Amino acid sequence: MRVVIIDDEVPALRELRFLLEKYEDIEVVGEGYDGEDLEGLVEALKPDAVFLDIHMANLDGVAAAFRFLRRKEPLFLYLQRAMMNMRFKPLKQMQWTIY
Repeated sequence: MRVVIIDDEVPALRELRFLLEKYEDIEVVGEGYDGEDLEGLVEALKPDAVFLDIHMANLDGVAAAFRFLRRKEPLFLYLQRAMMNMRFKPLKQMQWTIY
């Protein structure tokens, strides 16, 4: 599975990348640091899934996901929120299939 991670907190992004790369069937193909990066990364890299931080300074993950609803083929979006101390722990997760 090809995945992209978008998170404005670099330590959280790096930790999620580290955790995902432990799985042989997951390949992290790209990273972004703002919700504005979503469309360009998906169009360029064609991932199977995107991990989006919910809270980001410029464009948050929820707004980026709604902006991306015009996409024709399904895409798995996992919205996440990093907890304090920069340790990745998902507080809330939603699976969205976007058409």
